[in-house]
Amino acid sequence: MVSNENDLQHNYFARNYIPVITGNLFEWCRQTGLYTVSKDYLEKMAWGGLKGTPEYEALSNKSEIEQILINEKTNNHAAKGHNCN
Repeated sequence: MVSNENDLQHNYFARNYIPVITGNLFEWCRQTGLYTVSKDYLEKMAWGGLKGTPEYEALSNKSEIEQILINEKTNNHAAKGHNCN
């Protein structure tokens, strides 16, 4: 069944790739010195790719994640990043 396969893939991604994405982004930020952000902030950003999945819906901090994603997408005053040229 397709939905079961999708659920398994999303679960695998959440357990195995969110930590890797978070760690790699954090290391890039640290090495380049371009951004000063916490791993927690970067982990919340990484969850944006799983919005709508059962793993995402089970999170207790969805509204915080969604606000961070909006901040970064609109590059508003609360954004940690900046527009690319």
